Amino acid sequence: MACLLAVALAFLLFQKASPFVLALIALALSLLRVDLTILVAFAVVLMLSQGDRVCAAALPIGSGLSLLLTQLTMGHLLPDTALAKQGLRFFDVLGVIAYELAATFSCGIGLLLVWVVSSVVAWRVNRRSALIANMLFPVLALIAAARGQQIHGIRYMVWALLFSIVWNILIAAATYQPRPAMLIAFACLLAACWIYELPIVLRIDRGRAADLVTMQNANLNRLHGEGLAADVGYIGYFSAAPICDMNGLVNGREAALMTYQQRSQACMAARPAFLFVSELQMGYLATISDFNRKADWFDCGTVDVTNVRKSARFWLLVRRSQYPNGCPSHM
Repeated sequence: MACLLAVALAFLLFQKASPFVLALIALALSLLRVDLTILVAFAVVLMLSQGDRVCAAALPIGSGLSLLLTQLTMGHLLPDTALAKQGLRFFDVLGVIAYELAATFSCGIGLLLVWVVSSVVAWRVNRRSALIANMLFPVLALIAAARGQQIHGIRYMVWALLFSIVWNILIAAATYQPRPAMLIAFACLLAACWIYELPIVLRIDRGRAADLVTMQNANLNRLHGEGLAADVGYIGYFSAAPICDMNGLVNGREAALMTYQQRSQACMAARPAFLFVSELQMGYLATISDFNRKADWFDCGTVDVTNVRKSARFWLLVRRSQYPNGCPSHM
């Protein structure tokens, strides 16, 4: 949805849509994700650079109404997840952004290449608007780095690249026509990338399907009491049990404001009835709490979650004192 709205905004700005329509899309953008407000800000600058003050004024009205509604409804603008995902160093965030772009290969690197090429072409046609539109992604990356924000996937950045690419194409289309040979070369390059990526995608798809069957057949709904996990999606969905999240994404603002160590210690101090953790996470728990795996916990099996490079193994452990008859669920 963020990508669709970003692309739609580029088209509407280029076509000089009515102020009412621009206000509506600005409202939708800021309501969908608060970080998309930066996109609205760039749109305002673009309209001002073209002398359209009415449209430039309509955009912040829509975005402002959205932010006001969020503040009145939630009591704050930034979601708990944004607060919980802070704490990285400046250059670490930039490194993660580069890694995420590279890891998605034809999507991340491909979009980056198209952005660079299209920005060069757009610069030759209209330097002012090209400069403004193409500063969106760098500014977004710098803001994330300054906040120490953790970036989990290309979804945090792809909308910014798409907006700039679409804007570049629109302003260049009237004066620049790509040569057929270039389009053929681009199509061949994309096909070669997909041939390379297809086996990886199929392996991940098969692995995730197997993970799904494992979790469905594990009778996780038999778990009772509060559990502990850092990857809450699988175990939370299939068990429907309350989860103390080491990452601080689902337990409210107070938990989100804690550090990872503080949350982990608080979760262990609450004596969870079961754990769904990786080997690395188990090792971390042992360093911050009195964690004795053999004496206090039953091992109820593992599931290997398939990723791009390798699988991540997760253990289900249940506390012996709360499950004296052994594991109620097996993976």
